[in-house]
Amino acid sequence: MTMSLCEWGLLSGVFCRNGNLAMNQQSYEGSRLPTKVVTRYRLPKPTSYSISFRSVVCLILAMFSCLVITMWVSLPSMIQCSDKVQSDFSMPRWIQRRRVRPPVSVNVVPSNLTLSRDSPLIFVGGVPRSGTTLFRAMLDAHPDVRCGEETRIVPRLLFMRQRWLNDPREKERLVNAGVTETIINDAMASFILEIIAKHGEPANRICDKDPLALKSMDYLSTVFPNAKFVLLLRDGRAVANSIIQRKVRIQGVDSNSFEAALTFWHNACRVMYYYCRDLKERCVTVRYEELVRFPSIEMKRVLQFLNISWNSAVLHHEKAIGQPGGVSLSQLEPSYKQVQEPIYTKSLRAWEKNIPHDMSRSKMYSVAPLLKELGYV
Repeated sequence: MTMSLCEWGLLSGVFCRNGNLAMNQQSYEGSRLPTKVVTRYRLPKPTSYSISFRSVVCLILAMFSCLVITMWVSLPSMIQCSDKVQSDFSMPRWIQRRRVRPPVSVNVVPSNLTLSRDSPLIFVGGVPRSGTTLFRAMLDAHPDVRCGEETRIVPRLLFMRQRWLNDPREKERLVNAGVTETIINDAMASFILEIIAKHGEPANRICDKDPLALKSMDYLSTVFPNAKFVLLLRDGRAVANSIIQRKVRIQGVDSNSFEAALTFWHNACRVMYYYCRDLKERCVTVRYEELVRFPSIEMKRVLQFLNISWNSAVLHHEKAIGQPGGVSLSQLEPSYKQVQEPIYTKSLRAWEKNIPHDMSRSKMYSVAPLLKELGYV
């Protein structure tokens, strides 16, 4: 004669001490023990009506045994159901916290949108710490636009191409090998399109935000004839202070030297600013100071320039962070924590108290003449 697992569990609580009963018949009836169990094993008639502490403990252990046995029997079906749960929820928490981004269901552009070199791409850039991440997050909040995190590949690729062409010997080798400029341009365009199109969610307008990529704005404007560019400008002294305070690592720049950081800003910003000025109708400048003080005015101006309809969601980017079709952020970006906050102006004059004593006003203008040219006096 066989017994069920639960019967074994209950009986283990009944016969707790030398095979004798520690509970009376009424306690069995009160616990709704199946009659067939009581009858089958001929439980003796109790001689007392008291319940010992040991009996209560045994009953609790018996109930716990039933629960464990039931879960063990149901484990295969539980595992099968868990396979249907979204994979993100099964990841360790420290991995989930690495990125705050909406789930990407497919990694291709919409079927009705074909990207090519003639597509109206958007390139956002500027000197690091100039508000490029804030601006692209605001633009990302628009339902028709997707920028995503910095690819970091695009500017490096553009730099490699520039190095090839600046080296006469290397350029001659490429020509002798049949690698013409046309071949390089086609390959570069295809590679860049593949990266910026597929590293994030699909959208009607695709944007790339790699700050220093705009140092090759003249080349990008040739390879992508219908692309438009947005250049973020910020007071070089504020940029230099932010680089030092945030310990931003930039190749070839001493992040502990205010003068070195200011020199870097001048050299990089001058190249991009002059390119943007020459492109005229294809490039627009956005000053960080105006963006945070008058976000509505500046975003309306930029969206009109990009031929994108107005949407007030761009003024509240923090609400779209981590939402499907919203703003995705990487913790590896220096501005990760700041961008999660609503737009604020507290950092506009924060740099003034951190200027080194040996950096006089005249010396700053000597190191970075572009300060005066842009009106930062």
